[in-house]
Amino acid sequence: MTAKAGVLGSSDVSEIAICASYILYLVFYWKVFQMWRRGEIRSFFRGVLCPALATVGVGFIVYGSLIGGWLLRFVSGHQRRGADGRCAVLQQGKKERPKKI
Repeated sequence: MTAKAGVLGSSDVSEIAICASYILYLVFYWKVFQMWRRGEIRSFFRGVLCPALATVGVGFIVYGSLIGGWLLRFVSGHQRRGADGRCAVLQQGKKERPKKI
């Protein structure tokens, strides 16, 4: 539906879900770091370095999602409205169909 209407342009709806899931992964990375601090994970590589690099990766994914602006627009519920009050983004994707004769 969104591809047909051209709502996201060259983007895909799954970009929003992927970005949101990576943001939620930050909780797991933080828990791994806490386990390292408590001594439950002894390896510096597994307890600090891997979660730190994964957090940097999350930063790249979130930054890429924010560039397009779709993540903030969908999360906040804000949509541009046209003069008639309907969603302007949806109106951009619509093409006039030729009338049948």
